Amino acid sequence: MTPAPSVYLSLMPDGEYLISLTYPLLSVCSSALFEAKLFLSRVHQDTSGADLESGALDIESKLKRIEDDLKGSGTSHLFNLMQGVNSRASCAFEPLLRDRLAQTEKIRSVQVILQRFRTLFNLPSTIRGSISKGEYDLAVREYKKAKSIGLPSHMTD
Repeated sequence: MTPAPSVYLSLMPDGEYLISLTYPLLSVCSSALFEAKLFLSRVHQDTSGADLESGALDIESKLKRIEDDLKGSGTSHLFNLMQGVNSRASCAFEPLLRDRLAQTEKIRSVQVILQRFRTLFNLPSTIRGSISKGEYDLAVREYKKAKSIGLPSHMTD
């Protein structure tokens, strides 16, 4: 659907009026009603076909270059920002992570020691349970088993 043309009256130097018809929405490139053929016939009526073709190729190459530049610069800028954030995060959290790692290692070593001496910690209740059931041999066996666990020298004195 072609919109209605706008009518313009222009006063010529000789005093005559010139009536001109324009299609404003058809010649605005950003308009949804833009028609390239009409635009070229009105605006570039004196331009040769070779010039129009070279202009179209020039526009296409410039658009491609802009698009390629945007692709590269957009991702490289984002990559640089991410590296900056990563660097700041490392500076901020590295001491905390180092402290947590040291604390985790201490807790693990305590866990290993507790696991190793679990029999000793459970020995009183195990012996009481065995004696209350009349299983004296089991109580003596648990005691010998606990005694055979190699205690560090400072604990045996």
